[in-house]
Formats: sequence, structure tokens, C-alpha cells
Amino acid sequence: MSSGADLPTSGPPSGPAPLAAGQERWQQLDFLRGLAIVAVVLIHLAARVPASHGWAFAAQWLDHFCRFGVPLFLAAHTAMVVRRALGVGPRRAGLRLRWRTVVVPYLLWSALYAGLGLLDGQWQPPATAAGWLYDLTLGYTAEQLWFMPAYLGALVLVPLWAALVRGWARAPGRWPWLAGMAVLLAAAQLAGQVWLVAVSSVDRAPPPLAGWLLRAEGRSPLHWIGFLGAGVGIGAALARGWRPPPWSRWLALPALALHAWVALRPPQAPRFDDFWCSPAMSGGFALFLLWAWPLAQWSEAAAVPVVRWVYNGLSRLGRDSLPLYLAHVAWLRLAWWAVGETWPLPAALAAAALAVVAGSWAYFPVHAAVFGRSPRLALGA
Repeated sequence: MSSGADLPTSGPPSGPAPLAAGQERWQQLDFLRGLAIVAVVLIHLAARVPASHGWAFAAQWLDHFCRFGVPLFLAAHTAMVVRRALGVGPRRAGLRLRWRTVVVPYLLWSALYAGLGLLDGQWQPPATAAGWLYDLTLGYTAEQLWFMPAYLGALVLVPLWAALVRGWARAPGRWPWLAGMAVLLAAAQLAGQVWLVAVSSVDRAPPPLAGWLLRAEGRSPLHWIGFLGAGVGIGAALARGWRPPPWSRWLALPALALHAWVALRPPQAPRFDDFWCSPAMSGGFALFLLWAWPLAQWSEAAAVPVVRWVYNGLSRLGRDSLPLYLAHVAWLRLAWWAVGETWPLPAALAAAALAVVAGSWAYFPVHAAVFGRSPRLALGA
């Protein structure tokens, strides 16, 4: 999804305009966001593999490997907050616009998923009006919407983030201050995940805070505070003109291999897959950055036209990912409802993937027409 501070346009991916010096650093972050939204789609495809099927192990591995998607969206969110705070700063009008362009389509899609859930049996309506309101606002009507309350909660924190960044930017040695903030929040994230894993493995009567985090499934920015902090570090580094050093490319393949190994982590909680609340989530995200950023640099500089086309398409998709994020599960569920129980699993997965691509592509212009085309934030650093 596009960040709360970087207002995206909605439309099908296409090649961006030529970039001025320094702008490619932010386009590379958009490329990472494009990989993240693809990872989200793959997670929901993998979820269609039955636990009893021979592909279940591979599906769980793919799910775990792709869990960098949500952390990357939140990190990009605060990276753009830092970027604007060190420049013009987020304006109140911009925040109001962001609420309109994100909250309204989110709530409408949540209601649409409630209707779809009544048809395909994937949502059981609560008995009370308050229960309906609770499910609709907290994203319980579709599997991908659980992230939106955390994202919108982080958006509420934008003025606080921006004020802290502007205040520290005026202090002597501002960059160490921002780096220290990122490290502190990342340490808090890691400590919280270690604690949650210990609690969830014997989740009978968890402490109030742990129980709330576990049963809310991360529907609060508190659970993602380290990833938000990582975005502060990324935004400060890119705003300062930092580039990954040439030697970092040699870390890409080892980091990719370690990422694949971390994704093998088996569930340790007796009742649910606790990967999302474990240190493996943070480790996978850090390893993703180590291999994906060199990939972005290589793709951006590649002379092969098809590589450049993929790079430009993923970069645009990363900036404009909200329509795909909101709508892709609808096309997947409709396709699965039609063929998932009757076709062989490989054919059903292929049909669902094609439905996601075709339906989402068709929805891009509809989203722009219904919810408006947001002004593009200049890519200058």
C-alpha cells in the first residue's frame, strides 16, 4: 500500500517519467513496496492449499517467506513521514485527504466483503448491530483487511512522528538521534516478539496486554512499532543521500538463503501459526532488505529491456497498491468459489491467480474514478 505521507495516484502500472538526480533512491523503495504487494497476493493464494494436501508444507513456507509485506508497508509509511518532515512536513489538509482516500474505500470494501462472505460462507455475521460494526471497522470480513486498523492507527501517529523528527532534526547531531530512535523501537519490537512467543506457546490465561495483542492479531501499530522505527531509519538515511555500499551486493545471496531458511520455522503455538508474532518476522524483514535492495539497484540499472519493464511496473505498483490490496481477495474468492472445489488444485490456483490479475487490472481505473485521483508527491529527496 502507498504510505500515509506519500499520496499515491491510482491507475494501472506504467513506466515512470525520467528521474532527476537522487530520485532513484525513493523509486527503489517503491520497487520494494511493489514486491510487498505481490507477496501479500502470494500469501492469500498459498492459504487456499488445504492442510491435508501434499503441497501444504510448501504453502506454509511461501506464506512465511512473504511475511515481509506488511512490515515493509509500515516501514515505508514512516520513511515518507521522515522525508516530508525534513522537508515541507505533512500538512493537515494532506492528512485529511489521506483519510478520505484510504478510510472510505476500506470501509466500503469491508462492507462488500461482508456481503461476499454471506454468499460463500467465509464470514459469519454477528448477532448484534454492534458486532457488525466491530467486524466491519476492524477488518474481520476478509483475510487481508486485518492490517488496515494497524495502518490507520499508524496514520494517527503521523503528526507525532513528524514533530519528533522535526525537533530532532534541529538538534546537533540530528542523524544519530534519528538512528537511535530507530534502534530503540526495533529493540522494543524484538523484545515484544520474544515475549509473545513465550506467552502464545502456553496461551491459556495470557497477561492482559499479551492477550489483547494475540487475539487482536496485530490490529494495532503497537505490535509493529519496530517496523515503524525501521522506516524512520530508512527515511533518514535516504533523505541524507545514503546509498547501500557496493560491497552490500555480496550479502544478497546469503541473505536470500537465510530468509528462505527462516521461513521454515514451524508453528510453536498449539492453536495458531505464531510466525507473525515471533522474532522470525523481524528477521525475515531484515533479510528481505539485505537481498531486495541490491535487486532494486541492479534492476534500476539493468540494460535488459524486460528487466527495466518489470522494475518500472513494480515501482508504479508499489506507489499505487491500495486498489490491488483491497480488491485482490474478492477476485480470488470468487474464482475459488467457482472452481476451487471441483478443479484439481494446480488448475484452481492458476485460475485464481489469473482472476486476481484480470480483476485487479480492471478495477484500477474504477478505483480512480470512484475515489478520486490523489495528487502525486514529487519524488525529489
